[in-house]
Amino acid sequence: AEYMGTSLDMASDQRSVLSVVGVVTLYCVVSIALIFANKILMASSDISIPAPLFVTWFQCIQTAAIVSGLGVLRNAMPDSALLSHFPRPEYDLVLARKVLNLSVVFVLMIALNNMCLMYVEVSFYNVAKALSLLFNVALGYLMLGSTISWRVGATVGVVILGFFAGSEGEPNFTFWGTTFGVLSSAMSPLNSIMTKRVLPDVGDDNWRLTLYNNINAVLLFPPIILVSGEVNVLIDNLHILVTIHYWVLMTLTGMLSFAIGTVVVLVIKYTSPLSFNIAGTFKNSLQTVLAVYVFRNKMTANGVLGVALVLIGSLAYAYVCTMESRASALPARAPQKDVESVDEEANDKRAA
Repeated sequence: AEYMGTSLDMASDQRSVLSVVGVVTLYCVVSIALIFANKILMASSDISIPAPLFVTWFQCIQTAAIVSGLGVLRNAMPDSALLSHFPRPEYDLVLARKVLNLSVVFVLMIALNNMCLMYVEVSFYNVAKALSLLFNVALGYLMLGSTISWRVGATVGVVILGFFAGSEGEPNFTFWGTTFGVLSSAMSPLNSIMTKRVLPDVGDDNWRLTLYNNINAVLLFPPIILVSGEVNVLIDNLHILVTIHYWVLMTLTGMLSFAIGTVVVLVIKYTSPLSFNIAGTFKNSLQTVLAVYVFRNKMTANGVLGVALVLIGSLAYAYVCTMESRASALPARAPQKDVESVDEEANDKRAA
C-alpha cells in the first residue's frame, strides 16, 4: 500500500511538472507569435500599414466579440465547465461609466505599446519597456503606500542601467519609439492598480471587466484615430487595406491578443509568482534571440549588455519581492506592505 501510494504521488508530481511545462511553453509560443505578428502587421515593407491605433482598435473589437460570443455559447451550454467563466453579453451604462477611467488608461497603455513596437526593433522592445519596474515601484509607493527596501531599489537600479546601456547601444535607436515605450511602461502599473480597484464593481469577474474594458475602448478609439491622422494613412494604403492577407493577419493578431489573456491566467494558476517571472525572463530572452534571426536585427556589445542587465534585474526583482513577501508573512515578523507586482506581460500582450 505504501508503494502504491508513493507511485501515485510520483505520477501526480509528473503530471504537475508536465502541466507547468505545457502552459509555460504555450505562453512563450503565443506571446512571441503575437509580438512578431504585430511587428509584421505594422512595420513590414510589403504587407503592413503604419497605423498602430487602427490595429489596436480592431484587436479590441475582436476581443469584445470573442468574449461576447463565448458568453452566448455559455447560455446555450450552461453545463459546460469550460465556458462557465465567461460573462453573458451585456453593457450597462452605469457600470460602463464606473469602468471608464480604467478604460482610458487601458487605451493609452495598449496604444502606446503598439506605437512603440512599430518604431523599435523587436530585439530592443524589452529594453524600451524596461522602466515599467521603476514606475511599478514608484506608483506602489505613491498610491499604495508600499515600502521600498534597498534590495528592491538595487534591482530596479540594475534595470535602469540596462535601459540606458541598451538605448546607447541600439543601432536603430528612435526617440519616439523609446518614448512611447517609456510612456506605455508608466501606464502598465497604473492599469494594474486601477484594475484591482475596479474589480469589485464587476463582481471580481476578470472576464466581465475585460468585456467592459474592450467595449469602452472600441468607443474611445475612433476619435483618437481621426485626430491622429491615421485615416489619411489608411486611405494612402488602401491597396493593402483591401487585400485578404492583410485581414487574415489582422484576425490572427486579434485572436492571439485574446489568447494571451487566457494563457497568462493558466500560467498564474499552475506556477508560483517567482516561476511566472522566470518564465517571462526566459520568454524575453528567447524573443530577443529569435528577433535577431527572424528580423535580422543588429546588436552591439552595449545592446547585448543592456538586454542582459534588464533581464537579470527583472529576475532579481521578482526574486527579492517574493522573498520579502514570504518573510513578511512569517508570524514572528510584523506584516509589511510589498510593492505591487504587476503582470506586465498580460497587459502588453493584450495590447500587442
